[in-house]
Amino acid sequence: MALLEVPIFAVTEWAILKYLKINDAGGTIMIHIFACYFGLGVSAVLYRPCLNEGHSKEGTTYQSDILSVMGTLFLWVFWPSFNSSLTLPGDDQHRAIIHTFIGLSSSTLTAFALSALLNRKGKLTMADIQNVTLAGGVTVGASVDMMISPVGAFALGMIGCTACMLGYKYLTPFMAKKLRIQDQCGIHNLHGLTGLISTTAGIICILIASEDTYGPSLYQTFAHRAPVEGDPRLKELQELIPGLNPGEGRSASEQGLYQVAALGVSIGVSIVGGLLTGLVLSLPVLAQPPDEFCFDDTLYFEVPEEFDNNMLPTRNRDMVAIKD
Repeated sequence: MALLEVPIFAVTEWAILKYLKINDAGGTIMIHIFACYFGLGVSAVLYRPCLNEGHSKEGTTYQSDILSVMGTLFLWVFWPSFNSSLTLPGDDQHRAIIHTFIGLSSSTLTAFALSALLNRKGKLTMADIQNVTLAGGVTVGASVDMMISPVGAFALGMIGCTACMLGYKYLTPFMAKKLRIQDQCGIHNLHGLTGLISTTAGIICILIASEDTYGPSLYQTFAHRAPVEGDPRLKELQELIPGLNPGEGRSASEQGLYQVAALGVSIGVSIVGGLLTGLVLSLPVLAQPPDEFCFDDTLYFEVPEEFDNNMLPTRNRDMVAIKD
Protein backbone atom coordinates (compact mmCIF):
# COMPACT_ATOMS: atom_id res chain seq x y z
CA MET A 1 0.00 0.00 0.00
CA ALA A 2 2.75 2.45 0.93
CA LEU A 3 4.64 1.66 -2.27
CA LEU A 4 1.66 2.91 -4.28
CA GLU A 5 0.35 5.67 -2.01
CA VAL A 6 3.61 7.62 -1.63
CA PRO A 7 4.27 8.10 -5.38
CA ILE A 8 0.62 9.05 -6.02
CA PHE A 9 0.76 11.55 -3.16
CA ALA A 10 4.06 13.01 -4.36
CA VAL A 11 2.75 13.58 -7.89
CA THR A 12 -0.48 15.11 -6.57
CA GLU A 13 1.37 17.43 -4.20
CA TRP A 14 3.73 18.51 -6.98
CA ALA A 15 0.86 19.28 -9.35
CA ILE A 16 -1.09 21.27 -6.75
CA LEU A 17 1.93 23.31 -5.65
CA LYS A 18 3.16 23.96 -9.18
CA TYR A 19 -0.09 24.70 -11.02
CA LEU A 20 -2.71 25.62 -8.43
CA LYS A 21 -0.40 27.35 -5.92
CA ILE A 22 -2.51 27.33 -2.78
CA ASN A 23 -2.18 28.37 0.86
CA ASP A 24 -2.00 25.23 2.99
CA ALA A 25 0.43 25.80 5.86
CA GLY A 26 -0.83 22.89 7.98
CA GLY A 27 -1.00 20.39 5.10
CA THR A 28 -4.77 20.09 5.46
CA ILE A 29 -5.56 19.57 1.78
CA MET A 30 -2.40 17.82 0.69
CA ILE A 31 -1.77 15.59 3.71
CA HIS A 32 -4.79 15.07 5.97
CA ILE A 33 -7.52 14.99 3.34
CA PHE A 34 -5.46 13.08 0.76
CA ALA A 35 -4.38 10.39 3.22
CA CYS A 36 -7.89 10.06 4.65
CA TYR A 37 -9.74 9.47 1.40
CA PHE A 38 -6.96 7.34 -0.04
CA GLY A 39 -7.32 5.01 2.95
CA LEU A 40 -11.11 4.97 2.68
CA GLY A 41 -10.80 4.04 -1.00
CA VAL A 42 -8.60 1.08 -0.10
CA SER A 43 -10.97 0.07 2.70
CA ALA A 44 -13.96 0.16 0.36
CA VAL A 45 -12.36 -2.41 -1.94
CA LEU A 46 -11.13 -4.63 0.93
CA TYR A 47 -14.55 -4.56 2.65
CA ARG A 48 -15.26 -7.58 4.89
CA PRO A 49 -18.98 -7.83 5.81
CA CYS A 50 -18.32 -10.36 8.58
CA LEU A 51 -16.36 -7.78 10.56
CA ASN A 52 -19.44 -5.56 10.87
CA GLU A 53 -20.75 -8.00 13.48
CA GLY A 54 -17.62 -7.59 15.59
CA HIS A 55 -14.52 -9.71 16.07
CA SER A 56 -13.29 -11.52 19.16
CA LYS A 57 -10.02 -9.59 19.10
CA GLU A 58 -11.33 -6.23 17.94
CA GLY A 59 -11.06 -4.15 21.06
CA THR A 60 -8.73 -2.63 23.59
CA THR A 61 -7.89 -3.03 27.23
CA TYR A 62 -7.77 -0.18 29.69
CA GLN A 63 -3.98 -0.59 29.86
CA SER A 64 -3.57 -0.36 26.09
CA ASP A 65 -5.77 2.75 26.03
CA ILE A 66 -3.61 4.41 28.68
CA LEU A 67 -0.48 3.53 26.70
CA SER A 68 -2.03 4.98 23.55
CA VAL A 69 -2.63 8.25 25.36
CA MET A 70 1.15 8.61 25.61
CA GLY A 71 1.22 8.80 21.81
CA THR A 72 -1.60 11.34 21.90
CA LEU A 73 0.37 13.48 24.35
CA PHE A 74 3.43 13.28 22.12
CA LEU A 75 1.43 14.45 19.11
CA TRP A 76 -0.28 17.16 21.17
CA VAL A 77 3.02 18.66 22.23
CA PHE A 78 4.65 18.58 18.80
CA TRP A 79 1.63 19.46 16.63
CA PRO A 80 2.40 23.22 16.75
CA SER A 81 5.82 22.58 15.21
CA PHE A 82 4.15 20.52 12.45
CA ASN A 83 1.65 23.28 11.64
CA SER A 84 4.24 26.07 11.76
CA SER A 85 7.17 24.39 10.00
CA LEU A 86 6.24 25.66 6.50
CA THR A 87 5.13 29.15 7.54
CA LEU A 88 7.19 32.32 7.13
CA PRO A 89 9.53 33.06 10.05
CA GLY A 90 8.30 35.87 12.23
CA ASP A 91 4.68 36.88 12.74
CA ASP A 92 3.22 34.11 10.57
CA GLN A 93 5.10 31.42 12.45
CA HIS A 94 4.22 32.89 15.82
CA ARG A 95 0.55 33.00 14.86
CA ALA A 96 0.70 29.39 13.68
CA ILE A 97 2.15 28.15 16.97
CA ILE A 98 -0.28 30.14 19.12
CA HIS A 99 -3.35 29.22 17.06
CA THR A 100 -2.41 25.53 17.16
CA PHE A 101 -2.00 25.52 20.93
CA ILE A 102 -5.32 27.32 21.36
CA GLY A 103 -7.09 24.95 18.94
CA LEU A 104 -5.67 21.89 20.68
CA SER A 105 -6.57 23.24 24.12
CA SER A 106 -10.10 23.97 22.94
CA SER A 107 -10.58 20.51 21.45
CA THR A 108 -9.17 18.88 24.59
CA LEU A 109 -11.62 20.68 26.86
CA THR A 110 -14.48 19.89 24.49
CA ALA A 111 -13.44 16.24 24.25
CA PHE A 112 -13.65 15.74 28.02
CA ALA A 113 -17.02 17.47 28.16
CA LEU A 114 -18.53 15.51 25.26
CA SER A 115 -17.10 12.19 26.46
CA ALA A 116 -18.98 12.53 29.75
CA LEU A 117 -22.07 13.97 28.07
CA LEU A 118 -22.42 11.17 25.51
CA ASN A 119 -21.68 8.39 28.01
CA ARG A 120 -24.80 6.85 29.52
CA LYS A 121 -23.20 6.80 32.96
CA GLY A 122 -21.72 10.27 32.59
CA LYS A 123 -18.16 8.94 32.79
CA LEU A 124 -15.08 9.69 30.70
CA THR A 125 -14.08 7.18 28.03
CA MET A 126 -10.37 6.87 27.43
CA ALA A 127 -10.86 5.99 23.76
CA ASP A 128 -12.68 9.30 23.25
CA ILE A 129 -9.91 11.26 24.90
CA GLN A 130 -7.09 9.73 22.85
CA ASN A 131 -8.93 10.04 19.54
CA VAL A 132 -10.66 13.42 19.70
CA THR A 133 -8.30 15.74 21.60
CA LEU A 134 -6.14 16.24 18.51
CA ALA A 135 -9.00 17.41 16.29
CA GLY A 136 -8.26 21.08 16.99
CA GLY A 137 -4.77 20.77 15.55
CA VAL A 138 -6.20 19.63 12.22
CA THR A 139 -9.11 22.09 12.18
CA VAL A 140 -6.90 25.18 12.44
CA GLY A 141 -4.34 23.85 9.94
CA ALA A 142 -5.50 25.56 6.73
CA SER A 143 -5.79 28.99 8.37
CA VAL A 144 -3.16 28.57 11.06
CA ASP A 145 -0.86 31.38 9.82
CA MET A 146 -3.69 33.78 9.03
CA MET A 147 -5.21 36.41 11.33
CA ILE A 148 -8.06 34.27 12.63
CA SER A 149 -7.65 35.63 16.19
CA PRO A 150 -7.50 33.49 19.36
CA VAL A 151 -11.30 33.40 19.47
CA GLY A 152 -11.41 31.98 15.96
CA ALA A 153 -8.84 29.31 16.80
CA PHE A 154 -10.78 28.37 19.95
CA ALA A 155 -14.05 28.13 18.02
CA LEU A 156 -12.46 26.00 15.28
CA GLY A 157 -11.10 23.64 17.94
CA MET A 158 -14.56 23.22 19.45
CA ILE A 159 -16.26 22.71 16.08
CA GLY A 160 -13.65 20.20 14.90
CA CYS A 161 -13.76 18.26 18.16
CA THR A 162 -17.56 18.08 18.12
CA ALA A 163 -17.62 16.85 14.51
CA CYS A 164 -14.92 14.30 15.28
CA MET A 165 -16.67 12.98 18.39
CA LEU A 166 -20.06 12.65 16.70
CA GLY A 167 -18.35 11.01 13.74
CA TYR A 168 -16.90 8.30 15.97
CA LYS A 169 -20.25 7.73 17.64
CA TYR A 170 -22.55 7.75 14.63
CA LEU A 171 -20.85 8.20 11.25
CA THR A 172 -18.32 5.35 11.49
CA PRO A 173 -20.99 2.65 12.13
CA PHE A 174 -23.16 4.15 9.37
CA MET A 175 -20.28 4.03 6.88
CA ALA A 176 -19.55 0.40 7.73
CA LYS A 177 -23.15 -0.81 7.39
CA LYS A 178 -24.57 1.41 4.66
CA LEU A 179 -21.57 2.56 2.59
CA ARG A 180 -19.47 -0.64 2.95
CA ILE A 181 -16.46 1.33 4.20
CA GLN A 182 -14.84 0.03 7.40
CA ASP A 183 -12.91 2.86 9.03
CA GLN A 184 -11.26 0.93 11.86
CA CYS A 185 -9.26 3.85 13.27
CA GLY A 186 -11.77 6.60 12.56
CA ILE A 187 -9.51 8.38 10.09
CA HIS A 188 -12.46 10.06 8.41
CA ASN A 189 -13.44 11.66 11.71
CA LEU A 190 -10.04 12.97 12.79
CA HIS A 191 -8.63 13.88 9.38
CA GLY A 192 -11.49 13.93 6.87
CA LEU A 193 -14.27 15.84 8.63
CA THR A 194 -11.87 18.18 10.42
CA GLY A 195 -9.92 18.65 7.19
CA LEU A 196 -13.06 19.75 5.34
CA ILE A 197 -13.95 22.16 8.15
CA SER A 198 -10.40 23.50 8.16
CA THR A 199 -10.37 23.99 4.38
CA THR A 200 -13.68 25.83 4.51
CA ALA A 201 -12.38 28.10 7.28
CA GLY A 202 -9.21 28.75 5.30
CA ILE A 203 -11.16 29.76 2.20
CA ILE A 204 -13.31 32.15 4.24
CA CYS A 205 -10.17 33.71 5.74
CA ILE A 206 -8.70 34.17 2.25
CA LEU A 207 -11.87 35.84 0.98
CA ILE A 208 -11.99 38.38 3.81
CA ALA A 209 -8.24 39.08 4.00
CA SER A 210 -7.35 42.65 3.06
CA GLU A 211 -4.57 45.20 3.41
CA ASP A 212 -6.64 46.95 6.07
CA THR A 213 -6.08 43.92 8.31
CA TYR A 214 -2.68 42.62 7.24
CA GLY A 215 -1.01 45.71 5.86
CA PRO A 216 1.71 45.07 3.25
CA SER A 217 2.36 41.67 4.87
CA LEU A 218 -0.80 40.47 3.10
CA TYR A 219 1.40 39.69 0.11
CA GLN A 220 3.76 37.62 2.24
CA THR A 221 1.10 35.50 3.92
CA PHE A 222 -0.79 35.14 0.64
CA ALA A 223 2.21 35.10 -1.68
CA HIS A 224 0.21 34.32 -4.82
CA ARG A 225 -1.82 37.50 -4.40
CA ALA A 226 1.31 39.64 -4.77
CA PRO A 227 1.55 41.67 -8.01
CA VAL A 228 3.18 40.04 -11.00
CA GLU A 229 6.67 40.87 -12.24
CA GLY A 230 6.77 44.31 -13.87
CA ASP A 231 3.77 45.71 -12.00
CA PRO A 232 4.60 49.16 -10.52
CA ARG A 233 2.72 48.14 -7.38
CA LEU A 234 5.29 45.39 -6.83
CA LYS A 235 8.14 47.90 -6.64
CA GLU A 236 6.21 49.93 -4.06
CA LEU A 237 5.67 46.86 -1.94
CA GLN A 238 9.29 45.76 -2.25
CA GLU A 239 10.36 49.10 -0.81
CA LEU A 240 8.22 48.34 2.24
CA ILE A 241 9.08 44.62 2.36
CA PRO A 242 12.57 43.97 0.96
CA GLY A 243 12.83 40.57 -0.66
CA LEU A 244 9.13 40.29 -1.52
CA ASN A 245 8.79 37.95 -4.50
CA PRO A 246 6.43 38.60 -7.40
CA GLY A 247 3.22 36.62 -7.27
CA GLU A 248 0.35 35.71 -9.58
CA GLY A 249 -1.62 38.92 -9.08
CA ARG A 250 -4.68 37.00 -7.93
CA SER A 251 -7.66 38.54 -6.19
CA ALA A 252 -9.09 37.09 -2.99
CA SER A 253 -11.93 35.36 -4.86
CA GLU A 254 -9.55 33.88 -7.43
CA GLN A 255 -7.32 32.45 -4.69
CA GLY A 256 -10.41 31.02 -3.01
CA LEU A 257 -11.38 29.23 -6.22
CA TYR A 258 -7.89 27.76 -6.51
CA GLN A 259 -8.27 26.43 -2.96
CA VAL A 260 -11.55 24.75 -3.91
CA ALA A 261 -9.94 23.28 -7.03
CA ALA A 262 -7.05 21.88 -4.97
CA LEU A 263 -9.52 20.30 -2.56
CA GLY A 264 -11.35 18.62 -5.45
CA VAL A 265 -8.11 17.37 -7.00
CA SER A 266 -6.86 15.99 -3.69
CA ILE A 267 -10.10 14.15 -2.92
CA GLY A 268 -10.56 12.88 -6.47
CA VAL A 269 -7.03 11.59 -6.98
CA SER A 270 -6.87 10.07 -3.49
CA ILE A 271 -10.14 8.15 -3.90
CA VAL A 272 -9.22 6.83 -7.36
CA GLY A 273 -5.70 5.98 -6.17
CA GLY A 274 -7.10 4.25 -3.09
CA LEU A 275 -9.54 2.18 -5.12
CA LEU A 276 -6.80 1.06 -7.52
CA THR A 277 -4.49 0.25 -4.61
CA GLY A 278 -7.25 -1.76 -3.00
CA LEU A 279 -7.68 -3.77 -6.20
CA VAL A 280 -3.94 -4.52 -6.22
CA LEU A 281 -4.00 -5.58 -2.57
CA SER A 282 -6.96 -7.87 -3.20
CA LEU A 283 -5.06 -9.92 -5.78
CA PRO A 284 -4.87 -13.62 -4.77
CA VAL A 285 -1.08 -13.60 -5.08
CA LEU A 286 -0.87 -11.29 -2.04
CA ALA A 287 -2.71 -13.85 0.12
CA GLN A 288 -5.08 -11.78 2.26
CA PRO A 289 -5.59 -13.30 5.74
CA PRO A 290 -8.99 -14.86 6.50
CA ASP A 291 -11.47 -13.03 8.72
CA GLU A 292 -10.58 -15.02 11.82
CA PHE A 293 -6.98 -13.79 11.67
CA CYS A 294 -7.89 -10.11 11.50
CA PHE A 295 -6.68 -8.11 14.52
CA ASP A 296 -4.28 -10.97 15.29
CA ASP A 297 -0.50 -10.45 15.38
CA THR A 298 0.39 -14.14 15.43
CA LEU A 299 0.06 -14.47 11.65
CA TYR A 300 2.96 -12.07 10.96
CA PHE A 301 4.81 -11.58 14.28
CA GLU A 302 6.45 -13.71 16.91
CA VAL A 303 4.44 -13.25 20.10
CA PRO A 304 5.21 -14.45 23.65
CA GLU A 305 3.96 -17.92 24.55
CA GLU A 306 1.97 -16.53 27.46
CA PHE A 307 0.01 -14.31 25.07
CA ASP A 308 -3.49 -15.81 25.13
CA ASN A 309 -7.08 -14.87 25.63
CA ASN A 310 -6.26 -13.41 29.03
CA MET A 311 -4.76 -10.43 27.18
CA LEU A 312 -8.09 -9.67 25.51
CA PRO A 313 -10.66 -7.20 26.80
CA THR A 314 -13.21 -8.81 29.10
CA ARG A 315 -16.08 -8.44 26.65
CA ASN A 316 -14.04 -10.12 23.91
CA ARG A 317 -12.96 -12.99 26.18
CA ASP A 318 -16.64 -13.74 26.72
CA MET A 319 -17.17 -13.84 22.95
CA VAL A 320 -14.31 -16.33 22.55
CA ALA A 321 -15.71 -18.51 25.33
CA ILE A 322 -19.16 -18.55 23.72
CA LYS A 323 -17.63 -19.52 20.36
CA ASP A 324 -15.66 -22.37 21.94
